[in-house]
This record gives sequence, C-alpha cells and structure tokens, in this order.
Amino acid sequence: MKKLLFLSLFLSIAIGGYSQEKTKKKSQQSIPVSIITLILLILFGCQCMFAQIRLSEHISNHSIIDNPQNIHRQPVRFRVLNSQDDTLIVNTSIQSFSLADDQTFATFKTNQVFLNISELPEDAIILPEASFSRSTNNEDYLHQVYLSELSPFIFDPETKSFHGKIEIHTVQGSMGGQAETQRSQIDLVDPFEMIVTAVGITEKTIMIESLNWPPITVDFNFIASENPLRDSVNIIVKTIQNPEGYVTPLSITPYIEISVEKEQIQGLGIQETPVHVSLRGVSNYPELTVGMQTSKGYFDPDEITIKANQVYTVSLRSEGTGNARISVEAANLVSTSDVIYFGFPWKFLLFSITGAIIGSLIHVFRKRDTGFDTRAFVVGILLGFTVSVCYWALGVNLLSITIEVSYLNEFAVFALSILGALLGWHLGRMKETT
Repeated sequence: MKKLLFLSLFLSIAIGGYSQEKTKKKSQQSIPVSIITLILLILFGCQCMFAQIRLSEHISNHSIIDNPQNIHRQPVRFRVLNSQDDTLIVNTSIQSFSLADDQTFATFKTNQVFLNISELPEDAIILPEASFSRSTNNEDYLHQVYLSELSPFIFDPETKSFHGKIEIHTVQGSMGGQAETQRSQIDLVDPFEMIVTAVGITEKTIMIESLNWPPITVDFNFIASENPLRDSVNIIVKTIQNPEGYVTPLSITPYIEISVEKEQIQGLGIQETPVHVSLRGVSNYPELTVGMQTSKGYFDPDEITIKANQVYTVSLRSEGTGNARISVEAANLVSTSDVIYFGFPWKFLLFSITGAIIGSLIHVFRKRDTGFDTRAFVVGILLGFTVSVCYWALGVNLLSITIEVSYLNEFAVFALSILGALLGWHLGRMKETT
C-alpha cells in the first residue's frame, strides 16, 4: 500500500514537471493536471485497500484456514497425560510437539480444523480442540472429534419413552493440508475417556479406543411422564481438555398424547367418558387436524384441530362390552394409545329396575283402597326402565326433564326410573279405563 502511494505521488510530480518544461505558457494548467492525477491514484489505492480488508475478514471468519503454517508455529498449551495418568502442561508449537516415551495422550484447544471438511456430514459439530495419541504401532497421530445427530428424541408409544442417539467420531487429522480420504482403523495404546450427559436425564462414560473407525453410538432413553421436556435436550460432551463440557442440543420430535379419565365404564352404549388429547414435546407448532380412532365405541367429535400447549376434550360413548383401544391418527406424528374397558352395565340395570319398581309401588300404596293393579304396576316398571335407557343410552328425554348431571350417576338413574314408573302407572291406568 505504501508503494502504491509513493508511485502515485511520483507520477503526479513527474507529469507536472514535464508539463512545465514543455511550455511555460501552460504552467498554470500543469498544477491542476498533477492534482487530478494524484487524487485518482489515491482513490484507486483506497479501493484496493478496502477490498483487501474485506477479503481478510472473510478468511478469518471461515472455519478452515487454507494456510495454517503461521498458526502451527505459534505456542500452544498442551495438556499431556502419561502412562501413570499424571498430567503435564507443555507450551510449544503444534509442529514441534511430540509425545515422549511414557506419554500416551496430549490435547490442546484450537479453532483450526485438521479434517477434510468435505468428508463430514452437514450436521457435524467439530469440538474446538485437537489431540495427539499413540497407536499400537508406536506412531503418534493427530486427531479431532466431531459429533453428529444420529436420531433426534423420538417417542415410542409402546414403552411411552423417548429414544435419541448421537455418534461420536474420532478421526485422524493432517497438518499439511487436507487429510487423506482413505483411512483405516488405528488402535490406540491407551484409550482416553469422554463423558456424555443428557441434561436432567442420564450420564454415560465412553472410552475412545481407536481412530477413524468405528464411531461410538451413544443412546439416550427417558420416560416422557417423568421428564416433560420440550423442543430439545442439551447434550454435554466433557473431555479431558474441557471438563465443563461442550453443549449441543438434540431435538425432540413432537407427539400426540391421549388419555382417558376412567379405565372402565358401563358398556352397551349406556355410559360415555371424556378423552383428552394434547400435542407434546414442542412449545410451538402449526395447527394440526387429527382423527380419533377406536376399536370399539364412538367419538364425538371424531376429528379435531389441535396445537401446542392446549388440551382438547372429546367424548367416547361405549359400544358392546370388552376392551377398546383408542388412539389418534395424524400425519407424520406418532400417538400414544390407551385401553378402556366397557363392562356389562350391572349397576345401571340394578338402579334403573329398582327405581322403576319403587316408582310403581309408590302409586300402588297410595291407591290401596282400589286394590292392587298388576297391569299398571308392570307397565310402570317397564316404562321406568325404558325412560332410563332412552335418556342415558340414546340421549332421548321422554319426560322433558333436564338433569344437570352430565355423567352417568347411579342416583340420577334411580330417580329418573322412579319418575318414569309413576308416569307409566298413570298411562297403564288410563289404558285399562279405556
């Protein structure tokens, strides 16, 4: 840049001097010519300087440095382990470092990538450190570790738990440019350890025994009800160089949770129960239309639109008797399932028939002077039972009486049957008189 400025100054002076010697009459014009020439050259030089600054910023922000020789010569703080697990701190350059006879592992912090970036998966996370290890063939190898998400946390409806996986790759690196594409497994003399933690879930210690291959798969499992997490789980990888660990999130795949308030209701269409549906595992998600599925019974409604952080309730009416498995059908999402038992409605029959008998007897005892009316008594029982069945099973209100109980209540059945029997007694009496 200095040379460019000197050159512009020299040319401006030379042009001005030449103009003065050429003709003295035009000496007043030579000064403006030299000034204009100087200004143009300075502007051109500044533009080149700004272009060089932008280019240097681009190189410094890039994860791979094309010419790392200057970095290799700078002193680096090595944390060195020997065969007795003693720790030694060594300050030297990367190119000058070598393991001593009793040393098996050395690690240092760096933002430099010694791997061939084109060989790594797109989701690879390279730890900001590198290491030297000694192999079983008594050679020292530079290597780096990168992580890849093998599987996000996916919900398993059968076990009602989440399963997630990450892979840890320890790959041989190169200081003289890109690493070779063909690598074989290199066994280490002394394995080194890493601790992988899923925050709030589990912690596992793994041992790195070889380079390049095979990668180490770390599995995480947790019960959804015990760990109501959302969106992602922080995975911490702790190394010898960084005991505090490097944090990376592992995403959670959303799922649909379905639950019933009662494990058993009265079958044959007599009883219904609320069923709750919610979208779990995420804090934000687009609205989703889902269909309610059941092996036995009827949903009302059988299709709903749900979104995250809300619980939706539908009604399930029994059908027949036995177990009914309920679930939710949604595109690209799994759902929990639940089982509800439809039992034979013994309670309903007991309370409805008892109420019908009592209702008929009430009127018989009131009319003892006219004698016992068998036909009216029987009609009262039948109609009392029919009123209860129509109300609780079909939703048909024959008496036009509003009951404020929205669920099947034994005393409500009992009371409705009594009223139906009283009405039935009067109807039977009217028919006999006719």
